Amino acid sequence: MRTSKLSWLGAGLALALMGTACKSGESTSEAGATAGSGAAAASAAPTAAPKPKLDFPGTAEGAKALLAKLVAPESEGIGLSGELEPTSADYAAVFMGPTAKKAEAAYKGAWASGAIQVKAKAGQTEIKLFSATTEELQTNAGESAQFPGGYSGVAGLLQPGLTFYRFKFTEPGNDLGMAYDGLVYVNGHWRLFPKPWKAVVGE
Repeated sequence: MRTSKLSWLGAGLALALMGTACKSGESTSEAGATAGSGAAAASAAPTAAPKPKLDFPGTAEGAKALLAKLVAPESEGIGLSGELEPTSADYAAVFMGPTAKKAEAAYKGAWASGAIQVKAKAGQTEIKLFSATTEELQTNAGESAQFPGGYSGVAGLLQPGLTFYRFKFTEPGNDLGMAYDGLVYVNGHWRLFPKPWKAVVGE
């Protein structure tokens, strides 16, 4: 099965994970009013934080809806992939013990540089989705055979009870396309941990 070759697999990067992307961040605005003669200055309250753009349920259907949003034409160039960046709590919920800190440190540079992005090529309008629980990855059961072989080396370091997703964007009738892995619903939101064995095993 052919998987995508991603731009930051080359020299100068510590990890070979996936993609290139712009990291999105939050911004807040504060309005102030200039005081007139004899009047006190006033300022408006900060605007409320916007609702996450990738707020989808933690199901297979939710995963497909999220992926469709990521590659929708209107989403191009606005850095939605950056919303999948894990927090420290997310790393701890996915990786066991000290492995969580190791993974966070390994992924940090890729996220900070905007090097992780989920993209489809022109004409790749179909989404193929595969899932495997932590336990299935550890025992080579279910759809674990659809995941890269590196998962066999990291499965024992993953927290129990999680469901991981691998997905591909393909042209209609074609099994080959842009392939990604490591999508997980954890702590009430979707997060991406591409090629996790690269982060904690290093192979």
